[in-house]
Amino acid sequence: MNAPTLPSDDVDPEARRRQIAEREAAWPVTYDRFAGVAMATGVPKPDLPDVVWFATVAEILAKIAVNAEEVAQRMSALHPSHPEHEAAMALIRDAERGGIHVAFDHLQALTQGDDEEVRPTSIAEYDGLFRSIPLPPSAADLDQDTAFARMRLAGPNPMTLARIERVPDGVSLTEADVARAASALAAAGHDIAGCELGAALHDGRAFAADYRALHGVAGGRWGRWDKHLYGPVALFFTVGRARTLLPVAIQPAPGAPLVTPADGEAWRVAKTMATVADGNVHQAVSHLAHTHLVLEAVTLAVRRGLAEQHPVARLLEPHFQGTLYINDAADTKLAAPGGGVDAVMGGPIAFSRSAAAQGVADWSFRGTMLENDLRARGLDDRAALPEHPYRDDALLVNGAIRRWVEGYLRTWYRTDAALAADDELQAMFRWLGAPEGGRLRDVPLPATVADLVDAVTHVIFTASAQHAAVNFPQLPIMAYAPAFPLAGYDPAADPATTSLFDLLPPIGQAHYQATLGTLLGSVHHTVLGEYPRHLLHNFAGDPRIDAHLTAFQADLREVERLIGQRNAARPPYPFLLPSRIPQSINI
Repeated sequence: MNAPTLPSDDVDPEARRRQIAEREAAWPVTYDRFAGVAMATGVPKPDLPDVVWFATVAEILAKIAVNAEEVAQRMSALHPSHPEHEAAMALIRDAERGGIHVAFDHLQALTQGDDEEVRPTSIAEYDGLFRSIPLPPSAADLDQDTAFARMRLAGPNPMTLARIERVPDGVSLTEADVARAASALAAAGHDIAGCELGAALHDGRAFAADYRALHGVAGGRWGRWDKHLYGPVALFFTVGRARTLLPVAIQPAPGAPLVTPADGEAWRVAKTMATVADGNVHQAVSHLAHTHLVLEAVTLAVRRGLAEQHPVARLLEPHFQGTLYINDAADTKLAAPGGGVDAVMGGPIAFSRSAAAQGVADWSFRGTMLENDLRARGLDDRAALPEHPYRDDALLVNGAIRRWVEGYLRTWYRTDAALAADDELQAMFRWLGAPEGGRLRDVPLPATVADLVDAVTHVIFTASAQHAAVNFPQLPIMAYAPAFPLAGYDPAADPATTSLFDLLPPIGQAHYQATLGTLLGSVHHTVLGEYPRHLLHNFAGDPRIDAHLTAFQADLREVERLIGQRNAARPPYPFLLPSRIPQSINI
């Protein structure tokens, strides 16, 4: 493989142009899969996962199959009509031949028959879905208001919470409501100093997670079960000497009466409705759209627009490994009619897919850069919000990536003029934002090396750390349906009259959710900062780069140490430990 070379330094520019034309032909683009989203028409051979990835997936599937057999035996003992899964290990055999696409088909088969069972009437029935697979940690703090608030900061979707300067339109929160909430929170042992509406708004300590865009969306159906979505808005203050984030009120739907921590079972139901909404926004938008699908567009832009020996292509290639393959599986299996998304999410599959497509259309390249996003949502004020695990750990990882990217890029681009002269790179960025190209919004056309550092840092962060932050909570948090139901099962869901078990999923739906969460949240393949020379041949061993790469790896070890210290003093947030961040979106 040729050494990395800028177009201006290439001794055979004509051959380079022919190579780019060949790459364009090898990665054709369609906009017909997720409507309007730039995607590959298939999975070219270079985008297939390596053998280690398949081995990792097979090992996890084996654990899921064994657990499913044990669950089936338990269910058959409790309910004699429940079928046992005599051929669960076929999952492994077929997955070895057909890959993840076949595995998604078999996950549904592992739970067939469960929909015949009665609705659970105790949390213990959900616990019984975890036999050889350990019960997820999220089972330990059900119903706790601190855990509900923590999900906005350290859960699967830390991308929705935003600071508010006034009560949102249509929400009738009053000082009297807050006083009732504060009294209940104090009775539960919380330090509620500063828990007054006016003071929280004035001090910048008021926040909202607003899901009202889901209001009125038709629910889905799976088997004989009707599913439902809800459009609540949840309001939070940071209170006490520690400025701890706590929930103070939830409006279950536009125009509905507020529910507060003083409202007993109704408060429990309202929190569950908010969690259903959060899970649907997470899966369609924060996860699928804002990591998987936008990275597909970036992958295509680089593959089609840059010669394979371009230094930027060499740097980014490891961060694209497996992405087109797993996205193809999402499109054709997981998020297809009858697939896992259709089974467990609240809306019909057409809604989930359209929400993902709209999520890509709304995604802003500049706006979603980490510091810009935190600033726009008012989460950069550490005095008002001292502890935010996603924010705090992400900034550490992003800083390490930025230092590595800057050292790497300035090896080739010593001046801004050198960047301006790179027509190949400029054309690639133009394609990424063009209607006939990648169709992403607010794509920068780098005018300076600093601009390019920002853009490439954002791509690598999104492919590695951002995806890790929204993907890997699927096992320890989302696999356990009582902690994170992905659909509601009561059409009215009036907190004043609905019980929690009217809202939570039937056992079959919960089992399906558990198997999907276990698979998707378990595959840690590759590690950020490790660029295997034998596999990628991109820049490892280049003496100009070695010092920067060594420094990056040392930076990541220091980040690991700092996050480890933080986790010793807080409920652990493991998702941004560098040792647990894959290089690319490969699951």
